[in-house]
Amino acid sequence: MRQGTIGLLMAASMAAGANHAAAQSTPWYDGIFANVSIGGQGGSDRLSRTQTFPIYEETASITSSREVKGGPFFDLVVGRPIRRPFGAALAYSRRADDRGGNVEGSVPDPIVFDAPRPATATVGGLRHREHWVALLGVWQYRLPWFELDLMVMAGPALVKVENDQVGDVTVTEGAGGPQLTTTTTRIRRTRTGGVVIADVQYFLVENVGIRWFRLDAVGIGGFVRYARATAGLLDNQRLQVGGVQGGGGLRIKF
Repeated sequence: MRQGTIGLLMAASMAAGANHAAAQSTPWYDGIFANVSIGGQGGSDRLSRTQTFPIYEETASITSSREVKGGPFFDLVVGRPIRRPFGAALAYSRRADDRGGNVEGSVPDPIVFDAPRPATATVGGLRHREHWVALLGVWQYRLPWFELDLMVMAGPALVKVENDQVGDVTVTEGAGGPQLTTTTTRIRRTRTGGVVIADVQYFLVENVGIRWFRLDAVGIGGFVRYARATAGLLDNQRLQVGGVQGGGGLRIKF
């Protein structure tokens, strides 16, 4: 009798362990999810543009340059399951960079022929904005040993780029030599690209009630993403936007 009781207890324990393992390996993928993150992007792309124009019966050459660097950005992904373990999502992110640029060149002398003089200037507050919208396919899997959810997303993206570039340059003579006065031209381009994301999530609490509003789960997560698109600017310049990105934030299921 005692041995039979012990056998029943062991069988029940093994069954409970199997059910627990099965539950942990099953993707938790019910309802709408929202990933709200702050991210960062590394790398940079340098833009350079050279203009020539006649002055003093010779030719002046002016080169403007600026570096568009990576930096922080806001990121939001909202989606829902379609058929386990697959789903669809819409992603939005925004990045800004307002660093200045440099202008330098060679200006002929108004008196002496073939005696070019150097001229330099700086331009501050050159605006750069990227607005990304992506339509993503989603695959989700529960990592059984760590109680983590892995979410892999990929799809096409539409990116709106706003980029300030140095426009026309005016040369005036000053006490110290040639002075450069610049104008700014804002270029707007909308281009297509692609996005691939791997997001790892850990849910801290379930069934969170806030008055009349209820959340299925709230947790934290981190992502690694690669996004890429190319925008054509003035004088056949090509700006590579996106790159390797990473970040983290809240993970919410409704």
